[in-house]
Amino acid sequence: MASIFDLGDCSPDSITAYLATIRAVHRVAGKTNPTEDPFVADARVGFRRKHTDAVGALPDFQGSLAPEAVEKIVQLGIGASDAATRWECAGITLAYLILNHPGAAANVRARDVRLTATGVQVQVPIYKMGVLKKGWRLAFSIPTAAGGWGANHPMCLLRSVWV
Repeated sequence: MASIFDLGDCSPDSITAYLATIRAVHRVAGKTNPTEDPFVADARVGFRRKHTDAVGALPDFQGSLAPEAVEKIVQLGIGASDAATRWECAGITLAYLILNHPGAAANVRARDVRLTATGVQVQVPIYKMGVLKKGWRLAFSIPTAAGGWGANHPMCLLRSVWV
């Protein structure tokens, strides 16, 4: 890991790929996995720290949206007077509702979403390039709250934009 760092062109996240290869080769050989050693974990932390010091910033991190953030987005969308803001908020809300995966929502076509009396039926590509390759799609339902559409703000936003 130190020699890779000295090359200067490898990010901490790339180390994961190197370690995965080492792990796989050892597994095939029936040997103990050296990447699970506590010293390797410490070295990874040190590698990240040294990389951060050298670059001057932490690497970008993409995480899940917190439910509180989504509720604020829903409220913004419901209260927005312009269509563009309502569409953007509805898109983010839909992404959150379909497995909290923005990439899945980005590949949803209008015909993939159907409003029903009990909620929304959605189908999303099973894999990243599923839309381009006309691959299989995963279909599922997002039910409304017990009180129906009116009691569920995210669903109200989706319905108002979709209708």
